[in-house]
Amino acid sequence: MPSCQDAYETLKSRGAKFLTPPHDWGSEIRAFFRDPDGPLSKSARAADGSALHGVSNSGALVRYSRSAACPTLNREPKEQIMTKLKVTENGPYLLAEVEVITRLSDGKSYEASGRAALCRCGGSKNKPFCDGTHAKINFSGDKDPNRVPDRREEYAAAGITIHDNRGLCAHAGRCTDGLPIVFRIREEPFVDPEAASPDEIAATISQCPSGALSYSIAGEEHAVRGGDPMIGFVPNGPYVIRGGADLEGADLLEGATTDHFALCRCGKSKNKPFCSGAHWEVHFDEDAPKRS
Repeated sequence: MPSCQDAYETLKSRGAKFLTPPHDWGSEIRAFFRDPDGPLSKSARAADGSALHGVSNSGALVRYSRSAACPTLNREPKEQIMTKLKVTENGPYLLAEVEVITRLSDGKSYEASGRAALCRCGGSKNKPFCDGTHAKINFSGDKDPNRVPDRREEYAAAGITIHDNRGLCAHAGRCTDGLPIVFRIREEPFVDPEAASPDEIAATISQCPSGALSYSIAGEEHAVRGGDPMIGFVPNGPYVIRGGADLEGADLLEGATTDHFALCRCGKSKNKPFCSGAHWEVHFDEDAPKRS
């Protein structure tokens, strides 16, 4: 069976993209990654968990035995500067301690040079940056009183408990596309925690950009993913924050974390400043392809 280091080098050579840093699970170390060739074979998993373990189409899980020598994954984390993000009243998002804003569709970087003001009214002609349009159109940053309620629900099964707050969902589809037998569109209850293994569920939840989904194993909630700080945006979609930010001017919803979240960019969210998926209904981004 491959060692921890062999497994890491194999993934690296294939261009796998790690989605989370390694997490301490007690007897083993785990990390989720995007496998460019699709999910890996479950037969590749060693009895002690030191090899690779494919789990779902949305991503895969790599498990490492604590006893395995793995200097690459067990290295000390580098010191990171936390991005500061302020939500202004009826105005832009003000950023500090940030160098670039990344367009997630193609990786294009927009230089910020430490500070930036990002559009959140949807009307700027200089997206993703603010050009003052919010003042001209009397943009309001208020929440819609008819928004989905801020309420977290729990769904327990053997080995895992799923936490879900529909009021925080950005409707990116990572869960319903990645594991539809668990996260069921137009069915009640929305979540069936017994329809897949805990590893499959955990891997899929690790893709949720908004923080609406998290999970607990053995009584410990896994909501914080860590990783390098990043602020990006999806064409015709929200700003996506990963790796943590110092958030000011916004109250967190139940179960939310500043480790990762999605902010409205179209100006139409019912849950401002957070994304509610309203961008699906409007075409606000000049860089996004027009609908046929």
